[in-house]
Amino acid sequence: MEHFGNRLRTARKDRGLTLEQLAAACSTSETVLRNYEKARKSPNVEMLVRICEALKVSPDYLLQDELSFNPYKDKTELFAAIGNLSSTSLNLLQEFLRSLQNGDDV
Repeated sequence: MEHFGNRLRTARKDRGLTLEQLAAACSTSETVLRNYEKARKSPNVEMLVRICEALKVSPDYLLQDELSFNPYKDKTELFAAIGNLSSTSLNLLQEFLRSLQNGDDV
């Protein structure tokens, strides 16, 4: 669960939290969280939920590298492709997405 630990540490730092602050939010100790971040131990489901709530991330975000199915892989590729669109193509894509949301025939 090395990737989980790296994602946990990154998410914690991205939110500007210290180990002490996250531990307090999760009702646990810094040592427990440090063990997760260093991939020495894995959280149980209850702790995973507490961590996700404190960091405002989903479990699949933290676990995505541990799963054979990666829900973010396709999205990452899609976002990269969207980023390469011209402004004209981007406008067409936005119109298309709006029509899908409205249930219009495309």
